[in-house]
Amino acid sequence: MKRSHLAAIGAAALALAPLSAHAQSLDDAIAAAIETSPVLDAADARVDGARARLTQARSALLPQVTARGQYAQAETDYGAGTIDIEPRSGVIAAEQLIFSGGRAIAGARQARAGRDATIAERNGVRGALIADAAEAYLGVLSSRRAVQLRSANLAALTRLADQAQLRFDAGDIPRSELAQAQARRAAALAAMAQARADDAAAVSRFRRIIGIEPGDLHAVTTPPETPLALEEAIRAAQDANPQLIALREAEDAASAGVWRAAAQHAPTVAVSLESSTIRDEFLPGYRAEGTAVVARASIPLFTGGRISGEVREARAGLAEARALRHAAERGVVDDVTTAFEGHQAVREAELAARLQVDASRTALQSIRDEAEVGQRPTLDVLDAERDLLQAELDLDRAHAAVIVSAYRLRALTGMQ
Repeated sequence: MKRSHLAAIGAAALALAPLSAHAQSLDDAIAAAIETSPVLDAADARVDGARARLTQARSALLPQVTARGQYAQAETDYGAGTIDIEPRSGVIAAEQLIFSGGRAIAGARQARAGRDATIAERNGVRGALIADAAEAYLGVLSSRRAVQLRSANLAALTRLADQAQLRFDAGDIPRSELAQAQARRAAALAAMAQARADDAAAVSRFRRIIGIEPGDLHAVTTPPETPLALEEAIRAAQDANPQLIALREAEDAASAGVWRAAAQHAPTVAVSLESSTIRDEFLPGYRAEGTAVVARASIPLFTGGRISGEVREARAGLAEARALRHAAERGVVDDVTTAFEGHQAVREAELAARLQVDASRTALQSIRDEAEVGQRPTLDVLDAERDLLQAELDLDRAHAAVIVSAYRLRALTGMQ
């Protein structure tokens, strides 16, 4: 089975590094996923099977050479005594199909289209796997970042709750303000537990899709290249979308199937050349040599409607394949449009999230300064802490969505 150069790099990494050190970058993770994915292995096996079927189909166009032999030990009584003989013979025969109404050619074309369809399907599986690997990788990065942010937020809320307790003991704030600080800290504890659970789930998904344990993952700063305009993305998908390619090849295979079924009405002509040698068949020393050229022809005269039924079935299969291809062409346009616009939307959401983080950070610092001189209550500081935390979490999710949506769009447009 052939894999990409990227997969070869991943294989080398798998061989040289311990499990905990795998997938240091997104490219490493994708290579590991390609190398270890049982789903892709199954797709590769289907391609190998289709290639084998093409070899079988092409063999009908080539000469068929066979050899057969026979050896025996026997006793023959001619009335004057028993004679031991060892009859033996050998035959070499070569047969070449001359004409079959195009049935053999159609069979080869059908098998070739089937091979190309399975290759396209394998490419589709590979593209989806790459996008899934990117999503799993970004999922672990986001979940780890969420744990860090929640941990920092919990520490900050713990400090604020402790300060509120001191101020309450000194009579500077009412009990309600202390209770609010303690309530926020309790909520932060629950959020921290949930963040850890989400991280464990993300690690499990990473392990399932990529096949290794996540190590120290590098941040992904920029998304992969994608079409710049919707029209460009649609044209690329119409040319290179794996699903469309597979369905076009399936339609071609169905067309060849109609030809192959109809060709059964035509005569079949083959020529064979046989060379034989016989020794001691009747008496010791008996010898015979022979060479024969034989032309054979056959034509069906009555099949009870079998061939006609197969032709109708093949034509129905062609009509179905054509309809599925038309439906897929419409669906791909819809899918690409949705993916492209979604990618643009999450890019804008990421930009807005960055602005929100900057604004929330500035607001928090100002509110802290005001709270230190008594111009703001503790609750305002808690609200500002919460707003900044949520803005940072939203930014992480938006950035991950940009990367993943880019890989999804690339898969739809056949960019791998």
